[in-house]
Amino acid sequence: RAAGLTNVIIVGSVDEGNNFSSFSQRAGSQAQWFLSARGERICCVYENGQIFVGMDDQGAFRLLFSGTSFAAPQVAGAVALLGQAFPNLTGQQIVQILLESARDAGDTGIDTTYGRGVLDIARAFQPAGTTTLAGGTTRMRIGSDTAVASPAMGDAFASTGPVNTILLDKYKRAYEYDVAAGLRGAAPQGRLHGALDVRQRHVAASSEALSLAFTIADPGNRPRSEWSRQLRLTPEQAEGARLLAARVASRIAPDTQLGFALGEGAYGLTAQLQGQSRPAFLIAGEPGNEFGFARSSDTGLVLRRQFGDLGLSLSAESGEAWLGNWRRDDSLMPGTGERSPYRSFAISGDRSLGPLDLVLGLTWMQEDETVLGAYFADSLGARGADSLFIDASAAFQLPDQWRLGAGYRHGFTQPRETGLVAAGSGFASNSWSLDLSRSNVFQSADSLGFRISQPLRVASGGISFDIPVSYSYATQSATFDTRTISLRPTGREMIGEMSWRGTLWTGEAGASVYYRSDPGHHAALPNDAGVALSWRRRF
Repeated sequence: RAAGLTNVIIVGSVDEGNNFSSFSQRAGSQAQWFLSARGERICCVYENGQIFVGMDDQGAFRLLFSGTSFAAPQVAGAVALLGQAFPNLTGQQIVQILLESARDAGDTGIDTTYGRGVLDIARAFQPAGTTTLAGGTTRMRIGSDTAVASPAMGDAFASTGPVNTILLDKYKRAYEYDVAAGLRGAAPQGRLHGALDVRQRHVAASSEALSLAFTIADPGNRPRSEWSRQLRLTPEQAEGARLLAARVASRIAPDTQLGFALGEGAYGLTAQLQGQSRPAFLIAGEPGNEFGFARSSDTGLVLRRQFGDLGLSLSAESGEAWLGNWRRDDSLMPGTGERSPYRSFAISGDRSLGPLDLVLGLTWMQEDETVLGAYFADSLGARGADSLFIDASAAFQLPDQWRLGAGYRHGFTQPRETGLVAAGSGFASNSWSLDLSRSNVFQSADSLGFRISQPLRVASGGISFDIPVSYSYATQSATFDTRTISLRPTGREMIGEMSWRGTLWTGEAGASVYYRSDPGHHAALPNDAGVALSWRRRF
């Protein structure tokens, strides 16, 4: 071995059970360069391309051979196969790959019998070390998710065909890798989960110039202080009560209003300042409040000014977008939910024309890391996006206290052109609703309504990536091409809901019956139907 430096492999023999052969020399002091391979009962003698079968007094037999002379050619054959498949490898690298990829046997690690272990040709052909996209230094981890869709994208990834690219391992060996294998769809959202939260208390007060509203967690039924008496908290709960949301609206001038929300978005606060009266639905949402992903809003701010018959509102909101599914990554615990920041800025105008109320608006949303709520791996470079939404809503007051309402949102999302994101990437989305409601149906101030809606859904387009699609060992360079991943789902969720709101036992009561087709924009999922009942008191 000394004469061959690092280009020599010393070979010993094992049987079919990886037991070391009695006739073979052990690794001894050369264990670091020693590799074991099958050398016992090797079949067979061939004649004219067929296995020779002899006959004797015992019947048919085949010739089997044993010896290190039969183990060594297997290692030599592995060397030849690696050299043929990966012409860039040097002899020293081939030796290193075979020794490093050996299957451990005997004592753990390198030992004086088996040396580095038993030849494993399949493992020798697998990528070794850090894998990077050909033609650059961008890392791509095999087996991790390359993307996680948002609810607005539904089952879009289920119909994505192969998106093959070229990866290089630490030896600069080229491998074809399907990026689409790491695409994870969005998990359908349970609409009732957040709609019925009984672990809250609501406090509200208002005057002509100021209105206050608070939502507090962990209610109880035993008073302590004046504040806890209003909330009916136990002493322990009063100490640990947590403010979930707060809303403050003030008229700072005869024609100007200012509102601030904590733990809520700006949409509801804007509607309050505009004086809109809308029917309440638990399941079917309004298009103007749809961003296409589950989110938690931190703050909202609205400034509204009246100019004659026209009202103009400026609003801002910040919060966190929740990924539509957990993603597979060695650095994360399985099932871990992830969030990333977003901000939105909106301008809207409202006007009443007799019985008709109209609202038109524009909303600009910035995402720091997600793309309409979707995650894309750092290796693809789709980090952050800008979305512009056009909003329109109308409400027509009909005779006998009937109200007809409609809303529509159309969005355009532009991923930021970073990393591998190609020019021309972008997609459109839309959401709409139509409802009919009536006030004072069974009692004073109650309401009964029916709404049909479509949650925000990607209607067309996707993201294009400039990725390596072939590799030349001769020039050690990659050829790039553009591949597009469509974000349009095959399913289309439709929600129908009938809802009643009124008073019952000195509290606020509600009942909803709903039906969802293609939940979460997943065409393969069964339809969802249910009934929701709620009752609460304000203090």
